Amino acid sequence: MKIYTALLLLVAQSISAQNIWTQKNNFGGANRDDGVGFSINGKGYVGTGRDAGFGFTKDFWQYDPLLDSWTQVADLPAIGRQYAVAFTINQKGYVVGGVNTAVLNDTWQYDAAINTWTQKNDFGGAARSGAVAFVIGNYAYVGTGKDGSTYMNDFWQYEAAADIWGPVTSFPGAARWVASAFAVGGKGYVGTGSNPSNIFNNDFYEYDAVANSWAQKNSLPLSVARQYAEGFAINNSGYIATGRDTNHIYQNDCWQYDVVNDAWLQVASINAPGRKGVSSFVVNNNAYVCTGIDSFNTRLNELWEYTPATGLKEGNPPENKIQIYTTSKSINIRLQKTVPEIKVEVYTQNGKLAFSEEYKNKDLIQVSSAGFANALYFVKVFNNGTLYKTEKIILR
Repeated sequence: MKIYTALLLLVAQSISAQNIWTQKNNFGGANRDDGVGFSINGKGYVGTGRDAGFGFTKDFWQYDPLLDSWTQVADLPAIGRQYAVAFTINQKGYVVGGVNTAVLNDTWQYDAAINTWTQKNDFGGAARSGAVAFVIGNYAYVGTGKDGSTYMNDFWQYEAAADIWGPVTSFPGAARWVASAFAVGGKGYVGTGSNPSNIFNNDFYEYDAVANSWAQKNSLPLSVARQYAEGFAINNSGYIATGRDTNHIYQNDCWQYDVVNDAWLQVASINAPGRKGVSSFVVNNNAYVCTGIDSFNTRLNELWEYTPATGLKEGNPPENKIQIYTTSKSINIRLQKTVPEIKVEVYTQNGKLAFSEEYKNKDLIQVSSAGFANALYFVKVFNNGTLYKTEKIILR
């Protein structure tokens, strides 16, 4: 068996909190689920959704991460709604569609600089609820969802500068509702959701806007099949969090998608009960998940901030090197210096934990390779509970 060598750089200084969820001040408006979120110039915005009295809301609130505070801004000047989609292009926020007593197809633009909403051209496809949206460059892409009992898989491009909607290649998976989406590296990604047979999906697809084509990617683990999950992107990774699974269990977990290696890895879960129908936005490489509804049908007003694992700042070799290599019997992790406490985890390509062990006062860690199949894995190295680095290895 051979292993491709990886160098993990380990530095104890200047490490901020990583791969953790932190509760922040509660949402400023009424408890709700199935609202929308977007970000503009370092602030987050959350609005619409359905409140505890089953009313359709249209109020919007601005969140300032530096002050950890909420401020009410202009209401959406239209009928209240849930199951809309939202996105940001050129520092303008957009809200599209949703449902009140009927499904909607209107498009609204929010200008934070003057706290004003402007109606734009209606969405190009049929009115719908529970669609998904992502942004590539200066274009938004909106698709899937349903109109009453009709589930959809069509997709539409929105050119904000010209205020024009146009069709693009339809989503190739089953038509679905309340799926999740994000964009990373100039590509869009769509997965999860439920289809007309109420089957919850775990499949996953990539959209190439240049080629106007879709390609199927590695699915999420089967246990992650769900609806109402929330998608967002930080740096060069996508994430899918929360939702309701096939057994109708409300989830608090979070999964990271590695675009380069087409692989899923479970990261920290929200330290709170499971939920669905949350809203989200991303500011300064932190994600914020807000509101939602729990398994007791209690609508929520919590705000949780996710800080991803950012790895280590590289020090001066060779003092900080960890070398990973193999013999015929083991995977070896050699540290340049003895570390008082270190934890090693190994995950399969689909994000399943294959190995986990803690070690004390070691400069050489040997993990038996007898139980590992020849495949791609991810090694995670922790020190005192802090994730330092995730690296790909290939066993052959």
